[in-house]
Amino acid sequence: MKKDVIQLETSLTIEDALDALRQHTVSNYFKLKTESLVGTVSKNKILLYRGILFHSNSFLPVFEGKFEEANGKVVLNGKWKLHWFVKISSVIFLFITCILIANSKFSNSNILFLILVCFAIWFIYKIGIKMGNKDKDWILYQLKSILKAS
Repeated sequence: MKKDVIQLETSLTIEDALDALRQHTVSNYFKLKTESLVGTVSKNKILLYRGILFHSNSFLPVFEGKFEEANGKVVLNGKWKLHWFVKISSVIFLFITCILIANSKFSNSNILFLILVCFAIWFIYKIGIKMGNKDKDWILYQLKSILKAS
């Protein structure tokens, strides 16, 4: 099983589990009063991330999942993702950098600088992902305690 795939079994019904999650989830970051789960909870899709007042990290992991019934048990199946804006902006930045590198008007030192910038962005990306691991643990703990899951 991949480490980014989550499966939580609960003794609650799907409707009760959805209600419990809704009660513990803030729908908008700007409504935060304390650290809490932020996102949307519906029968078709659950999107959650950790909301912390006055703190932001573009690389926050987002939990995307859905409740399903399997063998008479309710299971929350999900996986970790990055926000779509982070993915798109990273691809655009690297695409533009590749175009600039391919442009023959640049001197070797400019090309070297652009390559170093790419590595710096990759390094920041990796550090951001690593910093998000605490958020994954926090979200997982919250989900387990809300759903009384195993």
